[in-house]
Amino acid sequence: MTDDAPDYMPGSGIDVVVLRAVGNQVVPVVGETLFDLDATQEPTQALLSELLGSTVRVTTAEGVPHNILAVLEDIPVPPAFLASPWLAASHPVLVRSDGTGRIGDLPVRYSDDRGLQILYPDPEDRDDEWDG
Repeated sequence: MTDDAPDYMPGSGIDVVVLRAVGNQVVPVVGETLFDLDATQEPTQALLSELLGSTVRVTTAEGVPHNILAVLEDIPVPPAFLASPWLAASHPVLVRSDGTGRIGDLPVRYSDDRGLQILYPDPEDRDDEWDG
């Protein structure tokens, strides 16, 4: 680990809420309620249930590298999440209608069958240009 890398405890993780982009709004992948991430009011109980159902905890215990957790942690928490104590530490991950998206330079994929997949290079296979 480098000096500028966060010191994550083994098994620590980041909560992300997987959302599908629909125009200027989003919808939780486990739900159908459209909403605006910039909304400042607390989500309704129905929407909160959908958002919590769309939450994934990404952890080092699953073999996710620390630098990937750092990329997730750098995603700003939107006002709509800050308005809820249940979501205030969660980070949004947006995917298109086909389930694909990006987190920084990393491609992501979501499907109902396989859940969230963050496609990062295997450290043994990466080339010298990848500085993750």
